[in-house]
Amino acid sequence: MKSTLQLAIRNFPNLKSTMPLPMRTVSHLQEQYRTAVTKSNTILQRLAEAERSTAHPVFSDLRTLKTTLQPIMATVRSHEILLTHLGGETKRPQRMLAEHFVQEFGGYEGFVHEITASAIASRGWVALSYDLDLQRLMVVIGDTAEQLTVWNNAPILVFEVSAATAALDFAGDRRRYVAALIDSVDWAIAERNLEDAIGLQPAGKPF
Repeated sequence: MKSTLQLAIRNFPNLKSTMPLPMRTVSHLQEQYRTAVTKSNTILQRLAEAERSTAHPVFSDLRTLKTTLQPIMATVRSHEILLTHLGGETKRPQRMLAEHFVQEFGGYEGFVHEITASAIASRGWVALSYDLDLQRLMVVIGDTAEQLTVWNNAPILVFEVSAATAALDFAGDRRRYVAALIDSVDWAIAERNLEDAIGLQPAGKPF
């Protein structure tokens, strides 16, 4: 039997900080995350034991497990990014991020308008990402987490914006929920994410 990769459930001490996002909503997001990690580990265990000789594009254990793993892993990673940049002390965009907001959205308020409208247009997720080829920020949506990104596109901020989560503390008012998410961002973490993204070499380059 092959060795099995297992994901660890991360802790997020930053979530203890006071922020506009109610703790019941935060706890719900954490529970979603823990459930996704547990499911991922179950699939990874079964993949390690799956028979490769019976692989088939119509139906096989290997196909089922691999096509199931991708969206679950995307959910894990998206929650990890989200839970990492909530809380903290830095409440406004810094340095490079502020400059990019001016260039791409006309400023911080333009960014807030864009990500709020995009969140309302999504059934599940919205993200601010940095496209390594275009060298600019983009707001993208995905009804499911695995729809959020493409190759050479690095996440800066990720929000879970489903109606179900908005119903917990915001009476289903998704605009108020998104506003609380934005107000709870630690912009120092977002700045670090942008710095990391800019330092990446796009896949396939230099040509």
